[in-house]
Amino acid sequence: VRWTVLQQEVLNKQNSSFHFQLFILSPAFFLESCFLRVPYVQVLPEGLKDQTQITISGEPKPNAEKFAIDICKGDNIAFHFNPRFNEDGNQVIVRTTRIEGVWGPEERELPFFPFSPGKPFEILCTSSGYRVEVNNEYLLHYSHRIKELHQITHIQIRQNVVLKHVHIGM
Repeated sequence: VRWTVLQQEVLNKQNSSFHFQLFILSPAFFLESCFLRVPYVQVLPEGLKDQTQITISGEPKPNAEKFAIDICKGDNIAFHFNPRFNEDGNQVIVRTTRIEGVWGPEERELPFFPFSPGKPFEILCTSSGYRVEVNNEYLLHYSHRIKELHQITHIQIRQNVVLKHVHIGM
């Protein structure tokens, strides 16, 4: 009896222009759903310690202009890592710190630019300064400008990057 009532309700709704829609999801939908959402924030309840390793795996989007990784102490940014794919025709990686709303001096010089849109990368940082490696190759060292590592509160990753994995460990 219950089934008959439900069937009748469905038929009545179909006759009154009730339509079911079929959604076809592309393979890209399933691939993207496997990645982490950007902007991404990872809270660090215990801050960082000497030899804490931050592993970030991802790849710049195919038409990437830039992406940013910020290691933060509250509203301050202890380490701003910002690869830019086309800044006035140049590829640069800007590194700096922001304390109380004021950006510090930028570091920009590097022997090479290791990022390519659509090519995977991995960044490893340790708290003895920030040692950055891309694809297991040393890239740079950024000296601490905010030294209270135990007060680091979070990491945020934003802009033109497909983020696959973030791991914080020793």
